[in-house]
Amino acid sequence: MSVFGHFLAFEQTIWIVAAALYVLDVLRAIAPDQILLEERPGLRLRAVLARRPFEWGRRHLYLVGVLAPHRGVLLASQWGAASATAPSSAKPEGKPAAELEAQWRALDQMRSAMRPFRVLAVVMFALLFVAGPIATQSIGAASSILWLAAPAYGLGLVSALLIALRKGRLALSPAQAGALALECLLCPPYVANLPKKICALQQVHGSGIAAAKARMGAQDCALLEETVRFRAEEEHG
Repeated sequence: MSVFGHFLAFEQTIWIVAAALYVLDVLRAIAPDQILLEERPGLRLRAVLARRPFEWGRRHLYLVGVLAPHRGVLLASQWGAASATAPSSAKPEGKPAAELEAQWRALDQMRSAMRPFRVLAVVMFALLFVAGPIATQSIGAASSILWLAAPAYGLGLVSALLIALRKGRLALSPAQAGALALECLLCPPYVANLPKKICALQQVHGSGIAAAKARMGAQDCALLEETVRFRAEEEHG
């Protein structure tokens, strides 16, 4: 039997494939002038900006929160309407400060409305990557899939209903809510990444770096500033 044949015969193959699909779903490809903002407890944020990011086709690739399915990741421009340059040369963001602050208050409310989806994501994650492999080792792949199919589709159904009921609080358009709900029904395992999917659909204006600094501790702010300076020096050589 070939190596591929042995892999297909391996009982844990389905969970390995599920893990690979989950990681690919979490993977983000962003422009060089963008920044990722990972959620932290208490409506705080953590800026995700690598000193030397992995590049693929003029995009920067990031894996953020793979083991934290309950945390969303927002995408923002580093300097808002200005181009991605060093802090000293950043231009005005083009929006009044009051309008930007109102936007972030709305985003904070959206993040608060995601609490049930965070629970559903953690349960689905545990079902796929803890209960699934353990059940497969105990009773075999076929039996474990049959036993876990019902709770998985149940989580997908609950997620779809909650999306329909909360689409306004989640700042989702009817089309966005419909697409997410349909995905939950057709492929329930994607519920494990639902908080990140919801955050990826949010429109974030203004400087992501400024927003991150307002919601991070002093140590994280210092690290972010050091990374920004390093990248600016690398860019201008």
